[in-house]
Amino acid sequence: MPSIVNDAGLRLELLANDERAEAMLAHGGSFNPISDRLWTELRKSDQWTMIVDVGANYGEMILSENLEPGVRALAFEPNDRVASCLRTSITNSANDIEVLEFAVGESTGEAAFFVDPRWSGTSTATERNRPDGAHEIRVPVVRLDEFLLERGI
Repeated sequence: MPSIVNDAGLRLELLANDERAEAMLAHGGSFNPISDRLWTELRKSDQWTMIVDVGANYGEMILSENLEPGVRALAFEPNDRVASCLRTSITNSANDIEVLEFAVGESTGEAAFFVDPRWSGTSTATERNRPDGAHEIRVPVVRLDEFLLERGI
């Protein structure tokens, strides 16, 4: 399994044969400078106590730095293979992040999720955005507001 160490010194585990992982390797861990800049500015804007990352993928945003003690974080990633990489990366970090293998949607239940075997970041629960060559799996879906309320968040 390939991996990369990001600017925060955290090792991100990646899938072999994923073009998105290959792009991350080629660009030193991140290839989206606009999103990186927005994330950095948001993180500086306030004392955070909770972070929710929907579609966390390999965790390049939520693991872009070590979180302050006491910050609770949830990472939603319905692709079980990518979620496995994310769990390993989190275990190797000092961050308190819970990985949840759910899609987030407008109603709680179960739905089709279309896994793109070539580029993990284009996997989707939306049929009309299904990438060519994607295979369908069934995943649990939660409504974010209901999920957070049930947990007292």
